[in-house]
Amino acid sequence: MPKRENQVILFINVASQCGLTPQYSGLVELDQKYSDRGFKVIGVPCNQFGAQEPGSPQQIKDFTASKYNVEFTLLEKQDVNGANRSPLYLNV
Repeated sequence: MPKRENQVILFINVASQCGLTPQYSGLVELDQKYSDRGFKVIGVPCNQFGAQEPGSPQQIKDFTASKYNVEFTLLEKQDVNGANRSPLYLNV
């Protein structure tokens, strides 16, 4: 992706087996609606909260693409807390 000034990136925790999983629909809409203005959604799966994201990276991508038409970037699973906390969460 080319570097853009004034780009906004939304990193958001997601889980495929969570009560909030339908949020994917709204995230897809946001990403599509504002992508031409420098807005980008990046999903950050995590399995630390109630084991609600147990799948492999490919299973997560397949599920979100088939059920919610997700085309935005999904990172591999990240730890939000603990010894293996992702650098995304070090200053939170």
